[in-house]
Amino acid sequence: MKEIGSIVSARHEVLLKMWQVEVAPGWLGLRQHSHIRFEIGRVMGGSGRYVCNGKRYPMQPGDVFVFCANEVHCIEEVGDEGLLLTNLQFEPRYLWGHPSDSLSEKNSGLCFSHATSFENRIEAARAGELTGWLKEIEEELTQCRPEYPLAVKCAVDKILLSLVRTYAFPDSSSAVSRLHIRGIRKVITYIDEHLTDKITLEAAADLAGVSPHYFSLLFHKASNMRFQDYVNARRIEKAIGYLREADDERSMLDIALSCGFNNSANFNKAFKKQTGMTPRDYRRHGDDMS
Repeated sequence: MKEIGSIVSARHEVLLKMWQVEVAPGWLGLRQHSHIRFEIGRVMGGSGRYVCNGKRYPMQPGDVFVFCANEVHCIEEVGDEGLLLTNLQFEPRYLWGHPSDSLSEKNSGLCFSHATSFENRIEAARAGELTGWLKEIEEELTQCRPEYPLAVKCAVDKILLSLVRTYAFPDSSSAVSRLHIRGIRKVITYIDEHLTDKITLEAAADLAGVSPHYFSLLFHKASNMRFQDYVNARRIEKAIGYLREADDERSMLDIALSCGFNNSANFNKAFKKQTGMTPRDYRRHGDDMS
């Protein structure tokens, strides 16, 4: 895996990253995985087959693939010439902007779900506009010119606007009022700041100013995820950061506890559900995932 660049928060959290990966030829099997980050990938060379939501898509040079947060997907097979991919991922909170920005507020669910008619694969012949902005992001992250984070954010916004206008991407059924979205944002920020603590639905609902039952419904509608599944997913992504550090030799139990899990069994179960691999396997092969 070759890292191209990233955008980090004031708290040194990675909000956006772009990298390039080469996948060797052969049958990879259904090693399905998901993540909270929104993903846009471009096939640079070679061929293969993606699987998402039970549907198989051919992969050809120039194709662009779009996956919502928590959308289960995997590369099932790679052609004889191998596969070269450029991937862009960003967290939903990377999009958070001023309250007057309707794309930021009204469509906050954009990262979590899409219209049922939307196809994850955008063929090369239709992806020229998206490709141009992905190249622009790669250039900005590589050259790091003055105010490059702003240039990257502008290019991401253009990609999202194109998905809305050109590709009929949004899922109108996931719309949540601005008032409730702000409450959910508070909760998401709280989760990120208290991952190692006990996080309850009741505490989250109180922070959002609604009842636990209603908050549970709102959170699922806005994110297409159950509240506890979201908490676990954030913890798993924190654990992945530790497992990718070559000099981190802590035991799996130590990593589990440092990410908010109370035992190894729960950690292993949640980790495999999200990544398709055990934590130990991920430590050995995680950078090969696509």
